[in-house]
Amino acid sequence: MKQFTIKNFAKTLVLVVLIAFSFNAKAQNPKIKVYFNHHPNNAVSTGTNPYYTQYFQDTVAKLIDSAKYSVDIAQYDYTSSAGDLLSCIATACKNAAARGVIVRWIYNNTANGTPNSGLSELSGSRVHTESAPNQTGGNGYIMHNKFVVIDANSPDSNQAIISTSSFDWSSSMASDDYNNMVVIQNQPLAQDYDSQFNQMWGGSDSIPGASPKFSTSKTPSAVTSFTVNGTPIDVFFSPQDQAGTALTNVVNSANDGLYFGIYDFTMSSVSSAMQSRYSSGATGFGIMDQQSNGSSAYTALTSSMGANLKIYTGSYIYHNKMICVDPNNPTSDPQVGCGSYNWTSTASFTSDENFMVIHDATVANEYYQSLCADFASLGGVACVAGVGIEKYDLGNQQVAVYPNPFMDAVNINVKNAGETLSVKVTDQLGKVLIENTVNQTDKMQLNLGALSAGVYFVTVTTGNNQYTQKLIK
Repeated sequence: MKQFTIKNFAKTLVLVVLIAFSFNAKAQNPKIKVYFNHHPNNAVSTGTNPYYTQYFQDTVAKLIDSAKYSVDIAQYDYTSSAGDLLSCIATACKNAAARGVIVRWIYNNTANGTPNSGLSELSGSRVHTESAPNQTGGNGYIMHNKFVVIDANSPDSNQAIISTSSFDWSSSMASDDYNNMVVIQNQPLAQDYDSQFNQMWGGSDSIPGASPKFSTSKTPSAVTSFTVNGTPIDVFFSPQDQAGTALTNVVNSANDGLYFGIYDFTMSSVSSAMQSRYSSGATGFGIMDQQSNGSSAYTALTSSMGANLKIYTGSYIYHNKMICVDPNNPTSDPQVGCGSYNWTSTASFTSDENFMVIHDATVANEYYQSLCADFASLGGVACVAGVGIEKYDLGNQQVAVYPNPFMDAVNINVKNAGETLSVKVTDQLGKVLIENTVNQTDKMQLNLGALSAGVYFVTVTTGNNQYTQKLIK
């Protein structure tokens, strides 16, 4: 073993502090905002919390209110009546059109067999609408997008905004059903979504064109990768951009953490990829709505995930379509998959959908906060909060755990004046992997060479004090 010296300790300290700072102090990308309508678990936050709101519709209305030139909406469902919570969206559209903004709106014929009643509120306005032809679901596919594009071609590039979500525009979807939404300020990304919109609209004019393209008649996207203020983002539109392959690639990228929450999940190719990652050492958990209960994906994953797979069977709908990879591993590629895309063959090969992949540690942690809260509410093991003792200065701090990241052994120093020293190492779900207790000592070395690469937590108890630190192998 290499001799431990003050010089070596100083080098280790610098490395630990730099890594801890790069992971825990990473600022939120100001161009990206994440929203959930159920409380996230901020205890596992690395410093930035997502927005919690049960008023998604107000966020959408404010985006429309900000438009100066154009508003393009591709929305599967808008069930509203005059004066209810969702009316603000129609009001914002009418006000925008009245001030000269071109407002275009594509909708599905029906939403789960129910007419889009909210569209009647647009009657008499200068809002232009188009129904996706013959897409009632009976023929096997639907226009299932839920995105809004603001000022895609504005001369001020900062004015261009895109929002995409799992949120269908109904009162229950806004407040009760589980949903998420992401809003991004970036012109190339907004123009990409607008290009998709124009295919379905039949052109770029304010009035629908004579030859709109839906489903398999659309052409593949020319570009699928973008950079938003330093954050890589990939966008895939079904069915032409192979969203299913993109989702599988996200799963396969997981090194040590794989978490998901999904409404409709039937694709065996995706569940097989998940089984492979979990069997290779990745930890995590998943949530499926009862819509997926009994599907081949559910059956396959139940056998490999056990209690780490939960089915939502409440009074509402677990309507999220999100996956979070390696949110606690800054040395990997933390990423999130979100949008309107359910994990089914229909969504992959025939329906009109969008699937966005965001490569960003802060955004991944925001989605992780939501998934942790949802999983615990269904009886799952609560995620461990990382209360970091990130450095040891031999004067003020009480505990030193080093090196971090580690390869094999971890040293623990405690200023305890000879009290009993107890140490416990757990995984991200709180499962105890190693426990050790030593009397009348202030030092301990743990051999953790048998652990797989990943993120762990070490809890040190001495006397009446307890300290917890995140460990990275």
